[in-house]
Amino acid sequence: RACRRRPRPARDDKRICSWNALMLHALAEAGAAFERSDYLERARALARFLLGPMRPHGELVRTWKDGQPGVAAFLSDYAHLLEALIALYEATFEARWLDAATDLATALAERFHDRERGGDEDRRREAPEHGWFHGHLTPAAGGAGCRALRPPLGATSDRTGRPALPR
Repeated sequence: RACRRRPRPARDDKRICSWNALMLHALAEAGAAFERSDYLERARALARFLLGPMRPHGELVRTWKDGQPGVAAFLSDYAHLLEALIALYEATFEARWLDAATDLATALAERFHDRERGGDEDRRREAPEHGWFHGHLTPAAGGAGCRALRPPLGATSDRTGRPALPR
């Protein structure tokens, strides 16, 4: 058959931080909702990958391919991973995920917060459709960041709530 002789299309097998963070969030929530320990274990493994190889030298990267980190992460990568780590904490009550979220919130604030204008200062690095509050096929980074930074109901003992942007 002719279709078997055609060259196969190229395969894009890079890992994208924000997309994996969305999957992590879904696994954490589904694991908790359906009491599926296998989902939670997959969520933990994915979180370890996103916080390990995708954060070489402490800086989050947007992509990972063939064992190599790609460019620096965008706002959407930080925001979706932050929200996913909080979902994983809420599903497991393992403090390491809340600690990781706190560290990531600080990194997000240092890298993206614009004190003069509000919003993110690194917008030029985002694709035009991926600005602070513009969501299209994926949730907007600003919305994810705002949801992640909202005060929880008893998530921390010191009543400071979730990780917050420094003032």
